[in-house]
Amino acid sequence: MIVLAEAQSTWSVNIIFRLADYYFDSAMSYLKIRKADLHSFVKVDVPDVEAFVIYTGRKNIEKDVLSLNQEFFGGDPDKPEFKARILHEQYKGGIIEEYMGFCHIWDEIVLKANTPEEKQEAVTETIERCINKGYLVRYLEEHRPEVEKIMMTMYSPEYVKMAAERTERIRASISTLRFLNMPEDQIKDAIIRQYDLTPTYAQNFLDDDSDPEDSRPWAL
Repeated sequence: MIVLAEAQSTWSVNIIFRLADYYFDSAMSYLKIRKADLHSFVKVDVPDVEAFVIYTGRKNIEKDVLSLNQEFFGGDPDKPEFKARILHEQYKGGIIEEYMGFCHIWDEIVLKANTPEEKQEAVTETIERCINKGYLVRYLEEHRPEVEKIMMTMYSPEYVKMAAERTERIRASISTLRFLNMPEDQIKDAIIRQYDLTPTYAQNFLDDDSDPEDSRPWAL
């Protein structure tokens, strides 16, 4: 059996294509190891598969299964099928729930860090808060140096650029909605929905952007 799992903080149905691609790559590697002949008349023995999408974002995902056929071929029985189980915020239990909690805390902290010192502080704060909440405690305590190194690599130039652009989009949205005189609680709800933010993280953006001089419509 091949078990495939992909963790995503942003939602896209295109994930099912990637998982299907991973499966066929893995299956072909397995067949090569077994020296299976795909041109023979004997049906080859291929491994079964279980596919999962671990969605760590805040968007409300109502479905529990992601289907390649349903999403892209309208359920046509003559078209290919590949399915993955979706584990989202409503999933409870075990290490998966703890991993989701870890990701939520990391997402709240990561975009605030700019300097190397702030980045290191963000990594340290994430680990400490997770341990205090009981998320991945044994792993974080036993492999802390390795975890810190991996988390720091997430601050690659590409990742930092993406995070900075997202931060600017959020701030631009806040500025525009304030210019339109939308109440603060409605602005908070709007950016939570649009950018998959936690309520605490959304409030941090509102507090940081509270200067009326920044509420300009051309912030778009």
